[in-house]
Amino acid sequence: MVTSDQDCNGEIDSVFLCFLPMFHIFGLSVISYAQLQRGNTLVSMGKFDLQMVLRSVEKHRVTHLFVYPAVVNALAKQSLVRNYDLSSLKVLGSGAAPLGKDIMEKCASNLPQATIIQGYGLTKTCGIVSF
Repeated sequence: MVTSDQDCNGEIDSVFLCFLPMFHIFGLSVISYAQLQRGNTLVSMGKFDLQMVLRSVEKHRVTHLFVYPAVVNALAKQSLVRNYDLSSLKVLGSGAAPLGKDIMEKCASNLPQATIIQGYGLTKTCGIVSF
């Protein structure tokens, strides 16, 4: 589903940042395998660190960032976010747990150019059920 959206939107040369575990279907298949197969750039991090993520988005002009709700919460509430140029970010995807409307709205105000989406899937059966 992630790659079909790219086809529909005519996206090429996307840059994905992945700090999600590679032993999980989303980090491995949806982000890493699918994007490398499409020829997109993949920036991989060994672990999550908010400042490193923000620095990487700015440095590598990341266009797609898939995270879990605690990261969206940090992007919404941490003043540190304003110290970085995150204008390249087109899509911020969240999964693993529901995301409250208030957090989505606050995050959207910090990243007005980015589309914020929530996804749902069953890890043991398939990667994504809906976006």
